[in-house]
Amino acid sequence: MNVSNFRGLYGYAKADTPIYIIDPESVPVHDSRIKHIEEPATTGMQTFLKMLKERE
Repeated sequence: MNVSNFRGLYGYAKADTPIYIIDPESVPVHDSRIKHIEEPATTGMQTFLKMLKERE
């Protein structure tokens, strides 16, 4: 399932905004702001929430 093509969207984020991609497939990204969670959405969202809580 392809929810949204991030390539067009992340360019609108501020330079200091972290960006998270949840996708079990390999995603070629070359931007230090992007964190790739290589999991399906069912477990990737749990991982993402845990990462957010650790940032607090």
